[in-house]
Amino acid sequence: MLHPWAKLGDAPAQGSIPLIPPPHGARLWVQGQPPAPCITPQPAEDQPPRLPSRPRHASFLFLRGVVQLTMQHAALLLIPFLFLSRAQGCEDRAVPAGGELWLLPKEPPQTWVMLEWKVTLDSGTLMVIVRVSKDKDPDYRNRFPGRATFLPETLSLRIRPVTQADSGNYYIHFETPSGLIHSQCFHVSVWEPISQLHLNAQVLQQEQGWCNFSLHCSVPGAANISYIWSRDGEPLGHENMLWVHGGTEPRTYICNASNPVSWRITSIATATFCPAPGTVADVSWSYCKTKGVLSLLVLGSLVAAVVITHVLTQQQDRSQAVASLPQSTGPPGRDSQAARPL
Repeated sequence: MLHPWAKLGDAPAQGSIPLIPPPHGARLWVQGQPPAPCITPQPAEDQPPRLPSRPRHASFLFLRGVVQLTMQHAALLLIPFLFLSRAQGCEDRAVPAGGELWLLPKEPPQTWVMLEWKVTLDSGTLMVIVRVSKDKDPDYRNRFPGRATFLPETLSLRIRPVTQADSGNYYIHFETPSGLIHSQCFHVSVWEPISQLHLNAQVLQQEQGWCNFSLHCSVPGAANISYIWSRDGEPLGHENMLWVHGGTEPRTYICNASNPVSWRITSIATATFCPAPGTVADVSWSYCKTKGVLSLLVLGSLVAAVVITHVLTQQQDRSQAVASLPQSTGPPGRDSQAARPL
């Protein structure tokens, strides 16, 4: 009997029948089992051609090369973001226009062979300000001669006076003897100081006991100004316009305008443009009384002047009439009768 795990060509087990490979196309029949179906192999021309398989180590090397190339491209794409993050990490410096800019590096390397101060202006211009080699005089460049000064004691840079066109990112690069580069960055913004601050009020609607008005705070010729409104220490808003709907009780509103290098404060009292009703009546009544009294005084003066002028004129006429009468030597009675007009 054939062993169930027997293979072609194996030596027959004891008590079993030797297994002889059948000829091509013949069926293999084992005692006690049904005959297996006959499988006729297909011709070679009916099967699709097979490509030669690539060795496993070649496929692995190919995939590894693709991954390395992809990582290299990704690193190149990340370089601009690295520079952006470095620029965003710059130390902020705000200076007034016409003032002095002083940039002091922090913890410079102990040994260096060359350093340079560079700037990338907000306009996009990139330039070298000064280049210094160890134990040599500074070499100044570009648009800063006469304004830029390198201080060798502190390795710092001083520029004065500065203008708004000098705003940008300033860098200092140290080159060490081993060829390493140490860099620091400063983000500089130049601002015009606030010189004037205007505060205007406009009454929108005024009723009995209520007054609606708007306040406008402005800095002539300035941009990027921050505003803070307050009333009796209470913050009200951060815009340059403030709309108020409230009572007519006297209040004081304060406007604070500022930028990173300067600030100014101005205030206005509501009594100057939106007084209380009682105050308006009192003022009006006082004004009317004063006007009436003045009118009466003027009228009385005119009447008195007319009366005095009339009296003086009559007296003068009588004096002239008496002086023009003829003198008489007769008895008083006759002279009086003769002097009377008929």
